[in-house]
Amino acid sequence: MNRPVASQEEILTRCRRLAASYGLEGLDIRRLAAETGVSVGSIYNRFHSKSELLEAVVESIWEDVFPPQQDEFSFSCTEDCITWLFSRAGYCRSRYPAFFRGHARVFPAADRQTGRMRRDSAWRRLTALLSGVISRDRRASADCFTDSFTAEGLAELVLSRLLWALESGSGDPAQLNEVIRRCLNGGHECRQ
Repeated sequence: MNRPVASQEEILTRCRRLAASYGLEGLDIRRLAAETGVSVGSIYNRFHSKSELLEAVVESIWEDVFPPQQDEFSFSCTEDCITWLFSRAGYCRSRYPAFFRGHARVFPAADRQTGRMRRDSAWRRLTALLSGVISRDRRASADCFTDSFTAEGLAELVLSRLLWALESGSGDPAQLNEVIRRCLNGGHECRQ
């Protein structure tokens, strides 16, 4: 006898586990139903289509990898934020090995834009987080930024390196942190 689904979050938790084990491509409604101990119909009562389920899972994984409760005040300086971002990228690679490269491809062709929109939304949030940290960094002197070189532009540059790290499997933020130290007020170390 199948039991009722406790919550949508329970389904998403099981989906993250399946995605970690089999990749998003292995996220099958029947496997999910068996894993959660509910009927396929119960899954479809919560998510009206596989695309809707995938959209929720992708968003859930992004939130697992880069928790939204992090804010610019969580970090004492820019290097701490960059180190955190790279550690979370490492977590993504180890927990969800094929997620970053393939999450838009698992959607049916008509819904692939949805996967890209989820990724873009996560990157906008990370850009806002990092540019806020950079702007708050006490070492950023008044002449550090210009109209063409902004805190947001620097954040986008850092995140493009993070993107490369996610795609290539390389994850050492040391050189990037050195660039930040040199950029912000002449190379002074981060002060607590």
